[in-house]
Amino acid sequence: MLSQTAEYALRAVCALASRPNELIPTSELAKSADVPPPYLAKVLQQLASAGLIKGRRGVGGGYKLFRDASDITMLDVVNAVSVIRRGRSQAELGADSGFAPLDTALDDVSGMVITRLGGVTVAQVRQQLDRQHSESAETGSTNGHASSSTNGGRIGSTNGHSASSSSNGF
Repeated sequence: MLSQTAEYALRAVCALASRPNELIPTSELAKSADVPPPYLAKVLQQLASAGLIKGRRGVGGGYKLFRDASDITMLDVVNAVSVIRRGRSQAELGADSGFAPLDTALDDVSGMVITRLGGVTVAQVRQQLDRQHSESAETGSTNGHASSSTNGGRIGSTNGHSASSSSNGF
């Protein structure tokens, strides 16, 4: 449902949230977010233009969050780099269109995605990632059951598959 760019933006912002007051060099951020460096540069420009992150060039440069992670929703990040398309209205389709039920269903799904992403902050995701990483470290295992840097930086996934809902609501 979300573009690769949106996923990369979410990974980058969550990686920045792990060190909120530090400038993280682009090369280091690319590794921790598991995003190809050339693609990351494009994503970081979009996030900076949206006012979510700020960067500094040169020696000692890098990127950091511009706002607190608790003030940035997943929807803010996605909207900075892409658009979640809403279904077209009956007026847009025309009176004789036979696709109104389909567009209504697509609009409902888009609305649910928007509501869900708008209800989860980067700080909440970061807390879950930190908790899962801590649990993995405590057991001395990275067997694919805990989301950590060993899963390629996928937010909310385990072993490359979508994670089920957790007790904290996402």
